[in-house]
Amino acid sequence: MGFNIGVSAIDCNFITTTTCRQFLDRRFYNWVAEFEYLGEKSSIIQTGKYFELDLTPLTKLIYTNGDIDEKYMLSGLQNTDFLIQLIEELLQKIDADRNFYDNLDFEAANKHGNDVLKSLLNKFEQATSLEENFSTEKLWKNYLSQNEFQAHLKALKSSLECYKTNGHSNVFLTAG
Repeated sequence: MGFNIGVSAIDCNFITTTTCRQFLDRRFYNWVAEFEYLGEKSSIIQTGKYFELDLTPLTKLIYTNGDIDEKYMLSGLQNTDFLIQLIEELLQKIDADRNFYDNLDFEAANKHGNDVLKSLLNKFEQATSLEENFSTEKLWKNYLSQNEFQAHLKALKSSLECYKTNGHSNVFLTAG
């Protein structure tokens, strides 16, 4: 079981919600949510450091499984244009350096502890056996080297642009 990332807005109507919805599978969520476990050692932060981008806004998730109040939703509001620009910059930098993942420091994450890594690997559907795949380096290099990672970023950007087109200058990233 895991979560998927999406976009939403305060006072968003049903048509906008269904029109702007883009599917981002669990691997993208796991890449983002690893920050909750590993902080500065996470792949998302390592990627941001490498490209000199602050990617922490992408880790600001509102979990939508269960009852959520307005105060909680408001805590996750972010400027739509800012998020679009951040993702555009990241995609441009990836296009300019397709093998960036070879320069990330996965060693710190590997030392974090077996329990967290086992949990992440179990959520990562591609893992065939823990012994064979028990490495954050292998886990994330496989994901980051595939076009699927860029496709997830483009889908997130598309969803953000749709919300912007529908009049939402502030949105929040959801996990649910």
